[in-house]
Amino acid sequence: MGPIDDEQGGGERYPASGKLLSLCTEGQGESTTKLAYRYGKLKHPEIEAVATRRSKFRIYSGSTTPHTGEDIVFFDKGPFTYYVVVATGQGHGTSLYTYKGNNRIGLQRSGFEEGVAYQQGPAAYDFFDRRNRIPVAVWSKPAHGFGRD
Repeated sequence: MGPIDDEQGGGERYPASGKLLSLCTEGQGESTTKLAYRYGKLKHPEIEAVATRRSKFRIYSGSTTPHTGEDIVFFDKGPFTYYVVVATGQGHGTSLYTYKGNNRIGLQRSGFEEGVAYQQGPAAYDFFDRRNRIPVAVWSKPAHGFGRD
């Protein structure tokens, strides 16, 4: 969610003032036991939430235009709802929306260049294929719309 120095490697790529958003899984496909969300400085997350079979995250995927769409992972933590929105199709970038009740209180966007501004990494299992079953997530339409302005 901040600048990345693509000339550097490892932790040096991320400036001390920058913050990272990550979604990581434990297990694959139907054997997924955890889905973790972390946001904050490298190795020092400010916010962390973990989806399990008992406390599931919600996911949604939809089109925004004939050529673009959004894959969305979202969850509640206290009075807040966090939406991680990844542009799909001809769209690029990742956004983080934060709501308190019905009021949007935060919006951060990555840059548009994959591999520099954001990286999706190797996805061994497609969470957004409705035929796939993920024990730590449930399909649900976002209460706040698709995250569009």
